[in-house]
Amino acid sequence: MAVAVRKKVMADGQRYALFLDIVHEGQRTKEYLKRYVFKKPRNPVERQHNEEVLEYAKQLRNKRENELFTDEVREVKERKQQKNQTLNFFEYFDGYIDRYTNKDKRMMVTLYNTLRAYVGKDILPAKQLDEQFCRDFLEYLTGRYNGESPTSFFARFKKVLKQAVRDKVFIKSPAMDVMNKRTNDSLLKDVLTIDELQLLANTYCGNEEVKRAFLFSCQTGLRFVDIKALKWKNVRNGALFVVQEKTDRDVTINLNKTAVKLLGESGNSDELVFTLPSHNGTIKAIRYWTKRAKIDKHITFHCARHSFGTNLAMFNTDLLTISSLLGHSNLRHTTKYVRVAKAVKEQAVNSLPEIQF
Repeated sequence: MAVAVRKKVMADGQRYALFLDIVHEGQRTKEYLKRYVFKKPRNPVERQHNEEVLEYAKQLRNKRENELFTDEVREVKERKQQKNQTLNFFEYFDGYIDRYTNKDKRMMVTLYNTLRAYVGKDILPAKQLDEQFCRDFLEYLTGRYNGESPTSFFARFKKVLKQAVRDKVFIKSPAMDVMNKRTNDSLLKDVLTIDELQLLANTYCGNEEVKRAFLFSCQTGLRFVDIKALKWKNVRNGALFVVQEKTDRDVTINLNKTAVKLLGESGNSDELVFTLPSHNGTIKAIRYWTKRAKIDKHITFHCARHSFGTNLAMFNTDLLTISSLLGHSNLRHTTKYVRVAKAVKEQAVNSLPEIQF
């Protein structure tokens, strides 16, 4: 990169026209300044004129050099950012763990393995980690782990992303605006009513296995990890007999007519009931499906379990029965569905138009 002030003799032979000779990335361009200086100034006025014009040319040359330098710096940053965006985030995370010395390193390793299980592939391009990915991963953690574990794991995930920002992998953390705390209000937004479930049943999904499995979960409350691992030997005499992966609890769930229809014809005892893509792929199919159904809610697979618990409460199922069907270890986890069901009923009543009299 070079910028120089050059002179060119004008037609009258008495003056020089000034221009900038710019060489940048192997290409030469000229920028004429529309200014001139006298070849042989004859008096103080012409000498003053030459000084002012040459000073102007010098300042303009410096300005152009700074602009070109700034452009080069920006281009280098952009090239580095583009390279980082194609970086396999698993490789970055693996290197982060190698350098990690805190006492919770075992938790970090578990988080890393859980993220790989969630993605279902060996490569996770950094550019795929946006805010929606982080929200869906939090939902996955909620469905996979118990108690405070989802919150704890996601806090560590945000910690990794913050370091990735410092290492220039991201401009800002994609999880910055993801609230790592679940409230009853957020749960209310995730619940599907019976009418909405009927709407989904009548809507094209794009992946019939995902549609069948999701609606089946809405009738049984099974989590994604349990649905994905469900085999025909777990289905006997009109009921499900499963050991929940999250809680390691035995759960028996009687199948209603809708659930039996969704199962279809039985297969061999060790065959999977549902053939599903990765959790991430399943979420994409559900998002496409709910959008086609014009359901304006943030629906993930775990919402099926929420809907099952809430709809049981909506139809006045007692707390102990709901707790048993969901496989809860504590009634405290079950009461939230009763509170949400109450909120849904209040919302339904309040939605009635006001009568004027």
